[in-house]
Formats: sequence, C-alpha cells, structure tokens
Amino acid sequence: MSTLKVDSLVNGGKTIDFTYNAKVSNGTLKKEYYEQSTEPAYPCDGALWFNTSDDTFHVYANGGWYATTANQVVIAWYGARGVISLGATSAGGYRNTLEYITIATTGNATDFGDLTVGRHGASGVSNGSRIVYAGGNYGSAQNVLDYITVATTGNAIDFGDLSVARHNQPAGVSNGTRGVFAGGSTDNIEYITIATTGNGTDFGDLANSSWDMCGWSTLTRGVIHLGYS
Repeated sequence: MSTLKVDSLVNGGKTIDFTYNAKVSNGTLKKEYYEQSTEPAYPCDGALWFNTSDDTFHVYANGGWYATTANQVVIAWYGARGVISLGATSAGGYRNTLEYITIATTGNATDFGDLTVGRHGASGVSNGSRIVYAGGNYGSAQNVLDYITVATTGNAIDFGDLSVARHNQPAGVSNGTRGVFAGGSTDNIEYITIATTGNGTDFGDLANSSWDMCGWSTLTRGVIHLGYS
C-alpha cells in the first residue's frame, strides 16, 4: 500500500470541500456537520445533524441516525415565577404574606402562602427551584431561615437558623448552589447550601457593620451594597 504525504492542499486559495461536508481549513480537518430539515444523504459514522424542522440533534452510527438529548443551559437564578415577601403594615405590624407573579405575563399578584414568622426586611436567595428567606425584624432581629418551593404554592417551611440574628434587610447573594447573607446590623457574613436544609455557617466579615443593604451576583462573585451604619 502506498502512502501519499503533502504539506498543504489549496484550491485557488480557498477552502477545499470534501465529500460528506468534511472540510480542510487552516490545516484542520473538520468533521461532518449538517443543519437542515431533511436527513442528510450518505453520512459517515460520527456525523452530526441538527434537524431544523424540530430542533433535534442526531449522531450517525452503525448505519442509522440516533437522536440525542440536549438541555438548554439556564442561568441558575432565572425562572418564570417571582415570589414577593410582604413586610411591615402601615399600622406598624408585621406581615407573613407571600404573593407571586408570572414574570412573562402582566397582571396582579396572587396569594402564595405564608412565611413561618411574620417580619419585614428579610433577605432571600434562590437556586431556581427553592427560595430561602433569612432574618428580618419582628420587634427584634430574627435568626429565622425558612424556604418555599417556587413551583408549588404553600406555606414556608423551617430551613434552620442563622448563626447571627439579622434585621432590616441584610444583603443576600447566590450562585445557585450557595446562598450568602451579609450584614443586617452586623458585620458578619454567613452561608447556606440552598438545596440542603440546615443552619448558617460563618463565611467571613464585612468591612463595616450595616443594614438596609442590597446585593447582586454572578456565578463567581457577589457584590454587597452597604446601607445605614
């Protein structure tokens, strides 16, 4: 058997097209890939086909096309439903009410259920399926952690306890796995694992003690905006 070796293949300076959609470009042989509504003809094993008629993905092997499952990547804190924790009343009382909206559809809020303790200034974190509420003020700072399952209306369930009682809106940030609470009339920062009930664990300290705070985050970094000192 003879062996043919070449340093390069050119076709008037353009990419060379081979049979079955394989291409040589910049010295790299690219495998078969199709995006079309009909089944590709004469594929080789390992060929990939995205069926544009029904958005399914297929791999060719052993003489046939095999459908594969591909899930859309969803950012951890995104979802279709928003749940609002109500706070103090105009008469100085404390609400335990939860209401929800469907974010994509305009309309009024609907009753969801109740928190385990009525309070205002609680903070919340979520992993997309569960929301955990922390702290708040019920005449004094609270160390309460309770949670709901966002897809199912109903009352909140005890999650555990904060290591430090927090009132008047501590900051909450999350990467979808871990929820972190900071401040609330303290410089303490602590964290929970959202999917697993339990008490908060020390994370570190803020540079300053503060309350009436807010926080925002990416998957890797949380930013905490200090409020009143």
